[in-house]
Amino acid sequence: MKDDRTGDLFSRREPPKRIVPNDPPAARAARDDGIKRAVNRADAESPSWSDVALMYIERFAKMHATLTAEEVRDFAYKRGLPKPANERAWGGPFRRAVEAKIVTHGTMERATDPKVHCSYMMRWRSLLCSQSS
Repeated sequence: MKDDRTGDLFSRREPPKRIVPNDPPAARAARDDGIKRAVNRADAESPSWSDVALMYIERFAKMHATLTAEEVRDFAYKRGLPKPANERAWGGPFRRAVEAKIVTHGTMERATDPKVHCSYMMRWRSLLCSQSS
């Protein structure tokens, strides 16, 4: 049935528009660019912020068999690390922690921070902690 206010809702079928292109290399490049910009801003606002953040990841990883960015952020902020303008700045130090063999990918779980609306996050496995996971 046709409704004059909306037109015929079922007469034409168009494929749904993609919001995110199915282009993994482009998605990785956009991710890397976003991380780089967030880290550069954090380092500009607080010199060596990313180096200090990496130090906190290492300290936390020595004490815990598994860890999340949320846990490390809380640990670091309670000890005086200034919050970056964008929490995505933590992506840089975590990528460096993987390269330095401090942590490795673990499992995905729901974030507990209400600001991220139950998004999934990585639970990293520590490569420095003597506790079994």
